Amino acid sequence: MSLLLGTEPLWAAAAGIVIGGERLGLLGLLGAVFVLAGTAWGRRATA
Repeated sequence: MSLLLGTEPLWAAAAGIVIGGERLGLLGLLGAVFVLAGTAWGRRATA
């Protein structure tokens, strides 16, 4: 469950893009990649 909650910032960014029309910069994209990589690493470590 904690791994799912770790992706919450990505869902918030997606909502901001879709609903609010915000744009994601390079730093935001890099952060999203790190969140996804950390979540994938965490899932692999607990399996």
